Amino acid sequence: MWNWLQNVWLRTFGAYFDFWEFFAGIFFGVLGAWIYVKFEPIRSAIGDYITKRSAVSDRRQAQVSTDQYRLNLIQYAQMLHLSRALFALDEIVVEPRILAPPALPDPEKGDAVPEDTLSVVPNLPDWGYLSAVYQATTISLPDALRSDANLLLTGHPGSGKTTALAYLAIRVALADPAVGDL
Repeated sequence: MWNWLQNVWLRTFGAYFDFWEFFAGIFFGVLGAWIYVKFEPIRSAIGDYITKRSAVSDRRQAQVSTDQYRLNLIQYAQMLHLSRALFALDEIVVEPRILAPPALPDPEKGDAVPEDTLSVVPNLPDWGYLSAVYQATTISLPDALRSDANLLLTGHPGSGKTTALAYLAIRVALADPAVGDL
């Protein structure tokens, strides 16, 4: 009977057909599908584990990149002053201060103009050292930046404009609490 079916198959389709291999293939295919379905929780757990490990690795790589950028920024900013061959900026810097803007009177309250140094001595950006002589009110650079004011750092060459910005960049890169959210 089997031989007759094989001969008919061979004459009809021109190929040898083994029924035992056919039924064994169906059996193992159904068995494989059943195993695939039964082990779905294990497959999903393995997939979740791989996804979590990949996310952790991505975060770690991003953190390493950020830390390397911060280190490079700090190293560069430490060298932005005239005596860079001898000292790092953190070793010699005096915290930069900015002249506080004059307090304006409130026209609705009718208050008088407050007395301060800048009302007597004019604000002369070309001669900033005059404000030091008269002890004018100053604020720190981070405080000035937090006030949403437009700032312009002016001064003669070598007066510390780049050093002030380098100092601020170092403080921000080190996440100093004094600079806040800058």
